[in-house]
Amino acid sequence: MLTTSTRAQGATDFALSDRAIDARTHVVEVRGDVDLYSAPELRRRIAELIDAGKTLYAIDLTEASFVDSTTLRVLVGAIMRLRLRDGRLVLACAEPEILRVLEITGLDQVVAALRDGG
Repeated sequence: MLTTSTRAQGATDFALSDRAIDARTHVVEVRGDVDLYSAPELRRRIAELIDAGKTLYAIDLTEASFVDSTTLRVLVGAIMRLRLRDGRLVLACAEPEILRVLEITGLDQVVAALRDGG
């Protein structure tokens, strides 16, 4: 299943798409700014997938340009829900500023972050 949703607010663009790899594994691709306005959409989609039984996730942030504390809460919430189901979340990220946020907050110690996007 592939779902795509877009939102534009001024110069801020956000797009979310996802695809199943197998019965347990899913990739969620995020593009643009993930902020107070767009992070709830990411949270809803991840929650739907977890509720559907998916337990292994790759959140692809290689096309994301910005994340804020709302995004970090979404990721932490997903990690906590997945741990209850023996699940796992991996991030792919190439943006130095986003990687720095993960390091500063210690989130890179909680979840595997693939720095080259692959």
